[in-house]
Amino acid sequence: MIATVLVPVSITHNYILPLLWFLQVTLWSDLVTKDTENRTHYFTASSYKPLQRIFVSRIIAGIFTALFVAIPLLIKLLFSLEFLAFIHVILGAVFIVLLAIFLGVLTKSKKLFEILFFFIAYSNINLVEITDYYGAIHNTIWYTGFMFFLIIILFLSSYFFKKNRMRYE
Repeated sequence: MIATVLVPVSITHNYILPLLWFLQVTLWSDLVTKDTENRTHYFTASSYKPLQRIFVSRIIAGIFTALFVAIPLLIKLLFSLEFLAFIHVILGAVFIVLLAIFLGVLTKSKKLFEILFFFIAYSNINLVEITDYYGAIHNTIWYTGFMFFLIIILFLSSYFFKKNRMRYE
């Protein structure tokens, strides 16, 4: 995070931010799967409103972790008046956490997200446009709307998959 303060915004946005977020891969991959691995899923499922309280609070905690790591870049983007890039970094943080949640709920494993995120981080460092989820390459309103749509789809689908899975466990 210290390097994000010292280097220019373009280098931070293109190279350092994906590396910093890649270091959080184990934290994000464990957001949904740690209950089944630690065999506490019956305990959490019996709590009061587990989907509205535990599931959503884990999503919020993952997003706050991603945003905390990106705080120096976000401050630099605000001071340089790059508001669209600022919004793209926030949407990227929400997207990557919701992707981890969705793949964890879908497969009941953390390995698929870890492999996919390794591929995404590697291709982001090499500036591949199709994997730009945090707005380092794309800087348009259309991209913002597309990412917002993807975030809504990921949240709703993971929420309903989790709800159906909890009903049958």
